[in-house]
Amino acid sequence: MQEVPRAPLSGERGTESMNRILAYTLRQKPSLSLTLATLTIGSILVGCKSTETTRDASVQAAARNIKLIPKWSTYAYRYPDAPPVLGADGLKAFVGECRRHVVVLAFWASWSQSGRDDIARLARLHDELNDQGLRIVACTFDPADEWATRTVPILQGAGASFPCVVIPKESRSQLRGWLAADWSYDLPARFVIDQRGEIVGREFSGQSLDAIVAQARQALTGSEPVSALANSKAEDHSR
Repeated sequence: MQEVPRAPLSGERGTESMNRILAYTLRQKPSLSLTLATLTIGSILVGCKSTETTRDASVQAAARNIKLIPKWSTYAYRYPDAPPVLGADGLKAFVGECRRHVVVLAFWASWSQSGRDDIARLARLHDELNDQGLRIVACTFDPADEWATRTVPILQGAGASFPCVVIPKESRSQLRGWLAADWSYDLPARFVIDQRGEIVGREFSGQSLDAIVAQARQALTGSEPVSALANSKAEDHSR
């Protein structure tokens, strides 16, 4: 006589017990196989549907926040009252709206003096090159609840006339996967994205903004980049 699997004891892993009971049941009742397989597939589909629903909600939330962001201006720029919070996917979508333009992503925070200095200099660069197709997006690591009291006053004091978005902490790992795997989230960090959506320049904390300015100008004119990033790619390719 075959041994009937016992019910799970206290402390025993429920999944292993259920697997034994399921195997025994199928040996005794082969006709149940189709029903159980159908139920299993149904559970998988429900799980996939739940994942898709969650992702759809995230995409929709990002789309709503993007609509709240005023476009670039060479005049007095009005930052929205509510903080425009964007995760990695939302930021990608926002940058995607700038195709045929050169985009500089400038990551900064109020506690980084060099990052604050960047904003003032980038404001002047934007005023100079906005009509030539340059788009600057400031990305702050400051918390969303400090948007009105700290972030916006700093931007206004620097004379910035370009958008700024708030990057939540939980999105930073995805940003590394997109922008630079070796980025340790040090600030300021700047990235140049060309008209094709490719990252053609990057500079991290401790590096001068001059290189980013040069890379942005080169991308606008279509000349070959001479950045350290481009050189490192060439060296990797030659190995």
